[in-house]
Amino acid sequence: LLLALDHGGRPGAHLEHVAGLAQRAGDLTTAIEALQRAEALGPVSPSRRSWLVQLGSISPDADFAAFRRDGKALATSFQPGEGERGASTTVVFDQRILVVHPDGSVHTEVHTLRRVNDQQGVEAFAQGTGLGGVDELLLLRTIGTDGRDYVPSRIDDDYAMQRLEPGAFVEWRFRVYGGAPGQDAIDTEPFLLGSGDEPCRHAEYVLVQPAGARGELRTRHLGEPAEHRTLDDGRQVTIHVRKDVPK
Repeated sequence: LLLALDHGGRPGAHLEHVAGLAQRAGDLTTAIEALQRAEALGPVSPSRRSWLVQLGSISPDADFAAFRRDGKALATSFQPGEGERGASTTVVFDQRILVVHPDGSVHTEVHTLRRVNDQQGVEAFAQGTGLGGVDELLLLRTIGTDGRDYVPSRIDDDYAMQRLEPGAFVEWRFRVYGGAPGQDAIDTEPFLLGSGDEPCRHAEYVLVQPAGARGELRTRHLGEPAEHRTLDDGRQVTIHVRKDVPK
């Protein structure tokens, strides 16, 4: 039945229907197989991947976990320096992980850790974070000067950070799910690997491409990547890094 449906006019929808029937019948193996085939046929669907997560087929962090850094450890090891003088905030860590799927859709995870250096920095985050409209918010917290975590309050369409004071850290991690571009080139949001307004200790751009993907990453004044890597499934990883970027 699955093989026959693969050649239908809307194979993804048919396979999802099969997966639903199989799940209701208690046949999780068939349900997972149908959803995996639908993913392979494309286009990639965030809702379908969430379904696979619920069925235990994949981890929700599978594409990103290998590249993540521990924000709490970064905050604990941070040592203020000359760059923090005259800067209201410091970007301690700024990472963007882009996972390109075979249909050209891009799932992006952003991880940012900032240190608050003075009262102006406190006021900047007390007014909100601008994260109310992201596709999926994974983490948002203040790491206080006492080393404890404090969760924000939701106010209207934004978040108000708690226990802000000079020496505290603000950390967030979120995801954005982009659709397939069709015949157009893949276009993503610019990433500057630094900031004109605040010093940046570590900025990192991670690109994960399907095996055999055509095309190239177009950059400006970025130089050679710090690392190339091939994953077990054949996907290609390119990592660009910049450290100690002044404002």
